Amino acid sequence: MPLRGVIFDLDGTLIDSREADLEALARALEQLTGEPTRHDRLTRFFGVSSREAAEELVGAEAPALLELWSSAYHTDLGEKVRIFPGVADVLRSLRLEGLRLGVVTLQTREELRQTRKALPLDGWIEAWVAVDDTERPKPSPEPLLLALQKLELKPAQAVIVGDSVKDIKAGRAAGVWTGAALWGSVEVEALIDLKPDYIFRQPHELRSLWDHKTEP
Repeated sequence: MPLRGVIFDLDGTLIDSREADLEALARALEQLTGEPTRHDRLTRFFGVSSREAAEELVGAEAPALLELWSSAYHTDLGEKVRIFPGVADVLRSLRLEGLRLGVVTLQTREELRQTRKALPLDGWIEAWVAVDDTERPKPSPEPLLLALQKLELKPAQAVIVGDSVKDIKAGRAAGVWTGAALWGSVEVEALIDLKPDYIFRQPHELRSLWDHKTEP
């Protein structure tokens, strides 16, 4: 069945947000606890939903941490978070080739609203799925299945492109093709070990998708 759509992860795939996110989390933790936290001790929380991270870090104080974290992150959003170089050109080209584009993210609806307001992605992305749009997040297939519904695509007509193991596992569970985005990943070896259908080391390599409008 011809490939007709691409569903992207957001953080670490389309946008370079890791340092800003971890800096904001470190500041929020220090505000809440009075104790400084090194950024490298928080790296494992990138690619995890903010709610999960906050609950693991501070338990019952998670709501307070989430509020501080969100405020710190969105203060820096317009300055420190950027679309990865080359991504905008590729999104434009994929749309011109007739492929439908969606995003499935671990950001909440409110976080995603702020991101979309700050970064020019709406011109290319047709369908958005936030972490609270489904009962279970990635690696469950539920968010991808919702994106497919919004894009009016069958699983075999779409590929998920993401920087984490969760993206590949969710893609396989949903029955879509899978693509590893290595340029922003902190799980490069684990992604390669999963043997996804596509491996993209740089954003410009996504152009190969319009040459593969049949099976990879």
